[in-house]
Amino acid sequence: MSSSRKLGRQALAEFFSGFIPQRARWYSIILPTKEGVIDDRIAYAFPPLSKVASLREEMMQALLLHCRLVQFRRNVGHSVVEQEWSNLKMEYQLMEFEVTHFAINKKKRYYVRLGSWNPISHKKQTPGEIWSALSSGSLRLPRTSTSLLSSTLAKAIGSLDVILPPFAKHLSTSSDCESVSSDEAEIDDGSDSEDNEMCTETSSVVASSVILPDASKFPLLRSLFSSNPGINVYDKLLNEIARFTDGPELNFKRGNNTEGTLVAIPAFRTLEKYKKNLKADSSTCILSKVRRFFSFCCCTARSGQWNPPQSDG
Repeated sequence: MSSSRKLGRQALAEFFSGFIPQRARWYSIILPTKEGVIDDRIAYAFPPLSKVASLREEMMQALLLHCRLVQFRRNVGHSVVEQEWSNLKMEYQLMEFEVTHFAINKKKRYYVRLGSWNPISHKKQTPGEIWSALSSGSLRLPRTSTSLLSSTLAKAIGSLDVILPPFAKHLSTSSDCESVSSDEAEIDDGSDSEDNEMCTETSSVVASSVILPDASKFPLLRSLFSSNPGINVYDKLLNEIARFTDGPELNFKRGNNTEGTLVAIPAFRTLEKYKKNLKADSSTCILSKVRRFFSFCCCTARSGQWNPPQSDG
């Protein structure tokens, strides 16, 4: 087992163990869908792990695939590797943790129970009993608090070599993986099968365009990118920062505790638009800062305190 996979399984085990103090609840291992559309009734009764972990479904599937807890097969989609869940429970001696399956509308689906039962205030229920209660309108679901647990899991994911899908469609279109027959599901338990290895390679090729920041140099960016696959996080982050500062400039502290400034320069296709924009009051502030910067550079260069780089031309 690779060190990255081992760390991923450990992070999941710690995440699952964090539910012990809370009331037990059954969760869908994979987001329940019907012909590509989320089945709201099943998702309400059995929230997907991705929701409780505050992750996108494709990210959770990529993590579970990385940890060999699910596998991906062409024309079938993602399926749960039941034996690996049992192995995970044994490896980390997980308490208040169990995995089972239950058929809804003739489709076999897998669920994981996290949290603790109480013989008085929160009696044990099976997925079948929960589904019956939902159908009769008597279902009452316990509340859980998972913000701290999901944050810790997201940070752990950021340090892993998880293969992320470049587009949500890559995984979401195959999310109804548990619609296979019981015979097929039993075959899927062989996590080292030739089909699984072939599909894992395909996932690597599809996701090769995704570049993750180095975790040792950019831990925050790595965590953010890992938690939001298929999204242009870089541009979205900068746009949010620009709106948050509410101005054309961004002041910050550098690593050596000196002041740094980033100035947003507008981009237009015609010179006339530049002239009109630079005459505005907001742009005058930008120009003045740019002029002061170049004046400072010229003064320091003449004083001999700084030698600007020479142009090759």
